[in-house]
Amino acid sequence: MATYKELARATAPLGFLEPRLFGPRWLKEFDRFFETDFVPEMEVFEKNHLFTVRLDVPGLKREEFAVHVAEGVLTVEGERKHETEEEESRWYRRERTYGRFFRTVTLPEGVNPKEVKALFKNGVLEVTVPLHAAAPPAPHKVEVHEPEEKVTVAA
Repeated sequence: MATYKELARATAPLGFLEPRLFGPRWLKEFDRFFETDFVPEMEVFEKNHLFTVRLDVPGLKREEFAVHVAEGVLTVEGERKHETEEEESRWYRRERTYGRFFRTVTLPEGVNPKEVKALFKNGVLEVTVPLHAAAPPAPHKVEVHEPEEKVTVAA
């Protein structure tokens, strides 16, 4: 049976690299390197007959994003602009993401787009829309019939 090191050497495309180096954290950092857009975190829930969508957009101003409702879909779009800064020291590190974003959520059936409200406070955008309780169908009695017997006539 092959040892761990022998298996790692045989499966490594670039020579001897241990597979654990390519774990979830490494892949996440690799993906971050190629990301260009800012994607705010979102929370969607229903409580007290309100459908609520919350987005974390710290550092943005109210004028830097827009909320739209069209064809039963709520869309929030905006942009976090890259600010240029100059540093006099030799080291400078930035771990903030910038760019355009949009998030969409399909609204429940029967929602009136004119009732959608948005509130922006402390870097959190909260969009709410009231849910109207659908009237349950009126109960009705279903009649039960017996099958009709077919009469065969001999010719």
